[in-house]
Amino acid sequence: MSEGVSKNSRYEIIAILRDELRIQSKLYFYCNDIKHQSTLKKIEGNFFYIKPSTSHPGLPKESIFYFIIHSPLGKIEFTTNNRITDKSNSNNLLCFIIPESLSILQRRTSPRINVGYESQFYCSGRYRSGTIYKYHLNDISEGGCSFISLEPLHSFIRNGNKLENSVLNLGEYGQILVNLKIKHISEENNRKQCDATSFRVSCMFYYESEEKKEKIEKIIVKLIIDRKIINRRSLNSCAE
Repeated sequence: MSEGVSKNSRYEIIAILRDELRIQSKLYFYCNDIKHQSTLKKIEGNFFYIKPSTSHPGLPKESIFYFIIHSPLGKIEFTTNNRITDKSNSNNLLCFIIPESLSILQRRTSPRINVGYESQFYCSGRYRSGTIYKYHLNDISEGGCSFISLEPLHSFIRNGNKLENSVLNLGEYGQILVNLKIKHISEENNRKQCDATSFRVSCMFYYESEEKKEKIEKIIVKLIIDRKIINRRSLNSCAE
């Protein structure tokens, strides 16, 4: 089963398509229930261009074209209604209008995304004894998260214990109320302070209802995909 997010910003859509052009991701499109394979060749202005092939002759200019790109981000899907005739197109590439929106889908079993550099990402709450806790988030996935403590842990932070109604503050993505079950605790050396020891606490989410689960997963999937895009662009800029 897959989860996904929609992108409606023209700037983001063009940036994503440019990234897929650069790495030459596999592209398929459907027209009149017929599947065609191609590759992105150019992004220019309001248009994107794909490579023609022998299976493309006779494509209508006005139809619903459904595109799928198999990307490291997940499966990118979008539709566009018009194929454009570009008289300046000397390579006979197929030309289409940039879509108004696209969806990025990925499998639910996604890897955890490191958010340790996000200072505003943290987990907080009040334990049933009345003790207030607040820890910096280290990573997050659709199935759980981990947090870091530079101080000795509270006595209730132990394997198998539950932290009910914990608040995950995810910065621009808002706050979500979750139930956590502690799965593993490990000691790690603090790189910034050679003599200090930090504690990493790994947790899984458990849900009161399917509705609550879907709501939380939708927010987290959006965060994960956005972070993948940011990380990919950072790597690209370093390589240039």
